[in-house]
Amino acid sequence: MRDGATPQPPADGPLPDAALAALGGWQAASLPDFWPLRRRLRSYEAWYRIPFEHEAGRRPDWALAVAGRWNSLQVFVNGVRVLESRLDDRPYPAPFVTTRARVVDLPDGLVRDGANEIAIHFATLPEEIGVLESVALGPRGPLLREAGSHALWRETLPSYLVLLGLVCGGLILLLARYGPAATRGASWFGLGTILWAAGNLLPPLAERGAAPLGWLGSVLAHGFVPSFVIAFHRLLGLRRPGVEIALAASFALGAALRAVTPPILVPTVDNVWWMVNVAFGAYLLPLAIRAARSQALPAGPLVAAGAALLVLAGAHDLASLAIGRVLLVGGSLFAIFGPLLPFFVAAGLIGALTRALREAQRLNVALEERVEEKRRELAASWARTAELERDRAIAAERERMMRDMHDGTGGQLVSALSLVEAGDFRGDELAERLRGALADLRLAIDSLDSGDADLIVLLAQARARLEPRLEPHGVRFAWEVEDVPTPPHFGPEHTLHVLRVFQEAVTNVLKHARAKTIAVRTGTQTDATGRPGVWIEIADDGVGFAPPAADGALRSTPIGRGLRNMRRRASELGGFATVTSTPHGTTVRLHLPLAPPEQDRR
Repeated sequence: MRDGATPQPPADGPLPDAALAALGGWQAASLPDFWPLRRRLRSYEAWYRIPFEHEAGRRPDWALAVAGRWNSLQVFVNGVRVLESRLDDRPYPAPFVTTRARVVDLPDGLVRDGANEIAIHFATLPEEIGVLESVALGPRGPLLREAGSHALWRETLPSYLVLLGLVCGGLILLLARYGPAATRGASWFGLGTILWAAGNLLPPLAERGAAPLGWLGSVLAHGFVPSFVIAFHRLLGLRRPGVEIALAASFALGAALRAVTPPILVPTVDNVWWMVNVAFGAYLLPLAIRAARSQALPAGPLVAAGAALLVLAGAHDLASLAIGRVLLVGGSLFAIFGPLLPFFVAAGLIGALTRALREAQRLNVALEERVEEKRRELAASWARTAELERDRAIAAERERMMRDMHDGTGGQLVSALSLVEAGDFRGDELAERLRGALADLRLAIDSLDSGDADLIVLLAQARARLEPRLEPHGVRFAWEVEDVPTPPHFGPEHTLHVLRVFQEAVTNVLKHARAKTIAVRTGTQTDATGRPGVWIEIADDGVGFAPPAADGALRSTPIGRGLRNMRRRASELGGFATVTSTPHGTTVRLHLPLAPPEQDRR
């Protein structure tokens, strides 16, 4: 057949001698034979003639096995067609670099005693390279086993490896995306693997009728080498724009030439393109070794070995195509070793991710232990602080009680004792002193039990304690209080200050005012600084007194000491006390802020 013709099955039986002469006659060939690379005429078909002798008397279970790559195949034995096979009879698309084997049983009597002949007709597409790999004649069982092994290694395994390549490429992209930051550049390996797998799957679909997919598959298949080179650049931190520009230019040029080249020249363009990729693969080898030594890529030695096998397999296949025969094995090494590199990369990334997860787990355990240790230390520190606070509070309360008992109850008892020791006392006076001491003691106890008691409740308790002292003097309380808020953070020490001011004001009335009524009032107001507060007022209707502004003249008198004590206690509460006196009575007003003093807030 001539250039441009579509391969068609011939009529039954070998070509006549005239047709063979037109095709150039018979030529000697050894198997495996890449017949399109050494044919003299640019046709898309070839005939093979294989003579053999059969000894008389032997009638084995004859079978014939043919292995190779074809678009259309017919086999004749002694002029009788025994096998016809087309590409479409495969159950699934296989990678375009694979070959296949077919076994057919020979009818009884077809093989004659003496001379016999096998004739094989091959036809392929213009852009494809056909190969007759092997022809075997013999018992059916061994040939079937050999064909099964061939199908496993040349069809099934490469097909599954290509499909696994798609999965592996996606896995590499995921691992590089979510793995350690140092492996981000490995995403280019994932892209290259997906390109390689897609490039192997699309050409068989093109052979089944989707012609544009053949060009796309070839272009994608050539894209994996540039992707791998860029991956090593990224992992090693290399900035080589010249190399990457050359990669992009060769890829674009190859894709353009592949699109416009006539079908008869497509194998030549593909071979040249693969040679360029093999050259870049040779450039890739030192990078792979460098990555293995620097540990820039997990499983670096495996990746370097995979890159070396990839380059050697590509060189072997190109050399086989160039000389028209397979050098080492009966088929393409690239179909077997091609997937190894991405699998090694994926294995390395999985190992790196596993190590990172283990390290993260170890760090989490260490962090949990550290947190637990710090929690125990903090708990112990809080316990010590709480203990110190309790000790400080107890000491402060003890000091306050001692000071208050010294100023109040202690003073009353010392005064009573002085009267007894001097022998100059009246029973009612001594009883008054002792009742005052007892009232002081009860007020102190009330302050301890008050807790967060309401301010009005505190005043009512003080009234209940002091009313028995008023009755002998004919004095009564005029209770005119209204409900007012209690200042926040009012503890026992604050409560006692309020009770002492109240007691001091009542005591002064009993001692000096000669009053009949003590009016107790409460209310709210804002002080000069704008702070809201409450006030407690104790007013009598006695004779009063006239305190000087500086309080100097009264400093050494009982009234003066009482006023100073009230003002001091009011100051410790964060407020202040005012005393106004007229000939008709005296008024003591205690102002309390509703916010705690600044020192308490700090």
